[in-house]
Order: sequence, then C-alpha cells, then structure tokens
Amino acid sequence: MEMQTEAPSVMDAGYAVADRLMLALPTQWIRSEIGLGMHNGELEVSSSITQFSNARPEWSVPVDPRAAQKQLAQSFELLRLALSADGVEWELGGAEVERRGDGPICLDLFDYGEKKQVIAHLEMDPGDLLFGDELLQALHEGQPKWEARQRELVPWLENHVGWSLHLEQSELELEEADGNQIGARMEIVGSWSKPYESFRWSWADKSYGQVPALVSGTRKLAERAEAWPGQGVLCTPGFDCDAILADALAMLAADHLGGYPVYFGRMPDLTVFVAITGPLFG
Repeated sequence: MEMQTEAPSVMDAGYAVADRLMLALPTQWIRSEIGLGMHNGELEVSSSITQFSNARPEWSVPVDPRAAQKQLAQSFELLRLALSADGVEWELGGAEVERRGDGPICLDLFDYGEKKQVIAHLEMDPGDLLFGDELLQALHEGQPKWEARQRELVPWLENHVGWSLHLEQSELELEEADGNQIGARMEIVGSWSKPYESFRWSWADKSYGQVPALVSGTRKLAERAEAWPGQGVLCTPGFDCDAILADALAMLAADHLGGYPVYFGRMPDLTVFVAITGPLFG
C-alpha cells in the first residue's frame, strides 16, 4: 500500500480501520481489544482479544490473512496521522472496537499510561462501509457457483499459451500452442496491481473507459451499488486489497453483470479481469 502524504479526515481514517477490521477479524466478532506497537519502524497489530457471537454466522472471507493484518496496521497508522493533524497525539496504546446488532461500530483509542485514558471515540455506520457484512456474505455464498462456472472454461484454457485484448472490438483472443486462435466477446471488469496491491474498476480506468461497451456493465453496477448498504467497494473507483480478494471481487462483479465466467489475464505486475460475455469460438 502506498501511504498517503496528506492526512485523511479522522472519520475517513476511522472508516478505513473499520473496513480492515471486517476483513482481518473472523466475521462473527462483536468486540475486540487490539494491541498496537512498532517493529522495525512500522506499526504492527501486536495482539488482539476478540469476543464472538453465536448469533452472527461465520463466513469464509476470501483474503490473505497476513495481508489483511498488514493493511489493518497501515489503516491504524493513517488514523494516527489524521488525529495528529487535528492536534490529538496518540501514542499507540491500543484500541477497543465493538459492534452490536445494526448499530454503529464503536472504536475507542487508548493511551496506556498509569491510567487507561480514552484518546478518541469514533462511531461508524456499518451501512457506509466498503466491506460490510452484506458484501462478505455475498462473497462467501457465491464461491461454489463461481467455481463451477470457472470450471466450464478449463477445456478452452488448458492448452492456451497466450492472450490479447482487442478493445475496440470488445474481444478476448486466446492463442493455443498449435497456433489456433480462440476468441470471445468480453467486458473488462477491472484490474489489480501487484506492486501497489490495489484494485481499480474498469469504469474508473481511462484506458478502458474510451470504449463505452467495455465498461457499461461495471458502470451500471456501480450506480446500483450506491444504494446497497455495506457494499461500497462496488462503487469506489479504486482501493487496496490483496490478490485473493481481488479475484473474488471480480467474480462477484461478473455475476452481477449477467452470470459470466472470468478470464484472469495474468501479467508479472498486473492482472486484468475479463468477463466473457459471449461464447468462445475458434
């Protein structure tokens, strides 16, 4: 993650922490005490004590646990930067976070000196999160269906040695070892950058936005998702995430576009997610 040089607002930074907690903690958590510390000059989530609720279902969230912890620590660092810009110095004593029912997510920051002093108290609306329960549930429940849909592509992909995109024609072309070419109609879902560990939707990418047909589906999805609580990631141009979550979000989006399979255009530093909207032909 490329750290910002300008501090975000305290509330924006608080929401970033809440989003990362949703990904880093088991989905049925209701309260957590988090210890923070410095290691080799970087902030780390050093310890946590989490309480769970049997009333909350446990979902399998498609993320890299180590990446989720790292990004959580970076979000806390941004929060510290935002507080400092507001004249509040927080020495990383620790944090407590709690959520109950449909109420706000409450975040308290402490300075552990002789007395446990509250440095800041923030309340975040779960409906305004990028990665809320609704999104995590959709990612969990969709996995079996998407995996079955992806398996349908195996006969077409097992012998291919290269790929290319013809943007003006909205066509994906696969090259097989014997030189045969296989084509398919497509829409671009988005892309994931390995160096920056960041995802960008196709409608927010100028290189694809010049061809409206390539991005019309994700643009319409973003417009609809503005009214979906806890799924703000679907209408946010770009955001930090790991490779596992990026793949899952691309398949979720392709499902919304029309139940399409996804071709993962892998390059050393970039993955392009391509929804196959028409039959493959060779």
